[in-house]
Amino acid sequence: DCIETKIFVSSEDYEQALLLLEMFNSPNIEYANGEIPEELKDIVSYSERFFVEAIPYVQTLSHLNQLFRWPAYGEVKDVEDIMLVDYDRSYELIEKMICALRKAYNTSKINLGMDEAYRIGTGRYRWFINEELVDTVDLFIRHLKKVITIAEKYGFTTPEIWFDNIFGMKFKGYIAPPDWLFKDFD
Repeated sequence: DCIETKIFVSSEDYEQALLLLEMFNSPNIEYANGEIPEELKDIVSYSERFFVEAIPYVQTLSHLNQLFRWPAYGEVKDVEDIMLVDYDRSYELIEKMICALRKAYNTSKINLGMDEAYRIGTGRYRWFINEELVDTVDLFIRHLKKVITIAEKYGFTTPEIWFDNIFGMKFKGYIAPPDWLFKDFD
């Protein structure tokens, strides 16, 4: 199998299931190539029969070490398990992933991950995109805006992220991107 699905139930009455997709055994990862495995469609369909909203959770910035173990994806790697931001090929890959998820899910919600990317912009970004030191928060927000635009294009109009990158907090906080994000950083 090319994915492992982990199901997180977000409330005691089981109204939502957050499905985390992790890539494993192949460089020809289905949803990274615009396809979605039938087993995922089955899980979503099964959830809906019991009135449980299945919500996709996809990594679009960090925790991509399984992806980067394949040379085919080295071009979009910045450092460690972090994607190269401000790079067109990265956003092409993210768009394929989100487009594929739309084929399986019937929700407007999506979790875009983006946690623990503390070294964003410190690897290949420095010699490939911009050799000057950049404000990593600004870099993160630029990336977030681009990914949200892609998600909305495919009907995921209620994106969520883990926000530890923006605020440098030592704990996890699960939020929808705040309204000020689009006002203060234009």
